[in-house]
Amino acid sequence: MSVSKDLTTESPRYQASLSTMWAIRKFSNLNDFARSAQKLGFSHVELNHSVNSNMLEGFAPEPLEVSSIHEPCPSDIPVEELKSNDWLISS
Repeated sequence: MSVSKDLTTESPRYQASLSTMWAIRKFSNLNDFARSAQKLGFSHVELNHSVNSNMLEGFAPEPLEVSSIHEPCPSDIPVEELKSNDWLISS
């Protein structure tokens, strides 16, 4: 017999962050991503270089916290241009 479990947690199961890199092409907005991260049990989210200013409009991750921001964020310059100019901080 399988038991269905509600994924919503009252407190995080993990003291860990889920990166917005996981959200790219999966969610229509970052609030949906944050809600999913919370349901999965994460306590924090990270913002990466794929996040632009439009995506941040209205972003409210509560009750989660933003644990880190990966440069450049927000990135309003396409990643391809950042790469071609060697502007990615990790390059």
